[in-house]
Amino acid sequence: MDSIKNKKRVEYFDISRGIAMIAVIIGHSLMTYSSGFLHSVIYAFHMPIFFIISGYFYRERTIKGTLKNGTKKLLLPYAVTILIAATFRFFLEARILGPMLGNTMWTNESWNDFWLSSILGMGWSGNTPFGFVPYFIGPLWFLMALFWTDLLMVIIFKISRNNEMLRAVMIAVISICSIIVSGKFVLPFSLSAGMMGLCFSYVGFLFRKFKILDKKIDYFTLVCLFLIFLAAVKYGVYTLSMVQARDHFIAILGAISGSFLLLKLSQLLEKKFIRLQRFLSWIGKYSLFVFIIHSLDLTISSYEGFWYSNILIFSDRLISTLSFIAFRLIVSIAGAFVIVMFSSNLKERMMIFKINELR
Repeated sequence: MDSIKNKKRVEYFDISRGIAMIAVIIGHSLMTYSSGFLHSVIYAFHMPIFFIISGYFYRERTIKGTLKNGTKKLLLPYAVTILIAATFRFFLEARILGPMLGNTMWTNESWNDFWLSSILGMGWSGNTPFGFVPYFIGPLWFLMALFWTDLLMVIIFKISRNNEMLRAVMIAVISICSIIVSGKFVLPFSLSAGMMGLCFSYVGFLFRKFKILDKKIDYFTLVCLFLIFLAAVKYGVYTLSMVQARDHFIAILGAISGSFLLLKLSQLLEKKFIRLQRFLSWIGKYSLFVFIIHSLDLTISSYEGFWYSNILIFSDRLISTLSFIAFRLIVSIAGAFVIVMFSSNLKERMMIFKINELR
């Protein structure tokens, strides 16, 4: 990405990631509004757009290179986050805080369920091929799903070579299989979501190939896309983790439309609102860190119950929910900021150490 134009393109993708990441946190923090209109709006696009952005930056590479890169950037953060959550919950909460507070929620059975869910990458309730009910491990399923999506993209592109029609048919078949199978049970290792994510990743690739995001869109097209998105919202929540929707066709069209509109909005924000653009771009650039902190927050914290029992009853429902959303946003963004600062300081120290070694 050498040209100024391409640098700007990366900038608005970071803005889109930032907005989507904020939407993820809000979607998990709506409390008594969790079945309302805003919840449906957020779930209609907030995870598909990450797959679309990933597909936009797809490049031809080897299967070995994809496995190595995916293990380092997706599976390793997944494993580290799980280990941190397990350490906190088992040793600190179950063995220290639990007995002190009289909380015996963590039994040997729940501990085994947590590990099995973590290994299988199934952190959401749903049917499984072997009758196991997954234990909640937050949105970490996404990291494992994206690993499969990236790997499947590479395999399909190698098989299809430059035959776009064959490529599209193969991806459509895999996505349809994911929908059919998920109607009966969820596949382990987040494979169901990974197979479905392939559809969105391919859309992102087509966005780049045909330079769709570089073209000026007329108002009529924008209105049509917005109406499609609203239709998807009306049909209810699109749960990509389990590949569930009332109408998958409308849900997929709505997710693509909503993601496209967000990308175009990000282009506008990049040009018109510099301060907001910098803030959102920072979140997008370090979205993995924000995502990890938020996942830990969901997995190991228990203050949502405190909010329900202590704050909600003493304040307006809307004010209580907004304060809870603000608190969770601060926790996730501040936590990511600490990681970024620590990583920067560590890199500087390593550079100084290497320079001193060369002298």
